[in-house]
Amino acid sequence: METEYTPIFNDSFQRCTGDPDFLDRFYRIFLSSSEEVKAKFSHTDMQLQKKVLLKSLAYMVHANINTAPIHKTAINHDRQHLNIAPHFYKLWLDSMIQAVEQTDPRFNEKVAQAWRETLQPGINHMIKQYHAS
Repeated sequence: METEYTPIFNDSFQRCTGDPDFLDRFYRIFLSSSEEVKAKFSHTDMQLQKKVLLKSLAYMVHANINTAPIHKTAINHDRQHLNIAPHFYKLWLDSMIQAVEQTDPRFNEKVAQAWRETLQPGINHMIKQYHAS
């Protein structure tokens, strides 16, 4: 379902992913957001993780229309698997917005809201799956 924020998000997403430092910037911010987050990634292949993140973002963008693509990711992150508790998603989203702010030269509050509105349905699905497991 397209919203008023869809074109704003899409344009910002292209600007951000066009910057080769965007994902590294995001992970620097996210990993420094808490010791718990840092520990979760202590044995992670970050080159592979960045590729996974791009794919997951695509799934999250479409989660308000169809949760099937993100469902496998949600299961992988649930209590029985990676055990990514719901409080991590706020840190994740806040870190993503900070990375966007540092990357997108057209960043403003509307861009931040577009990212939040676009990614929140996917986050909601991830949290729902965590509680269901």
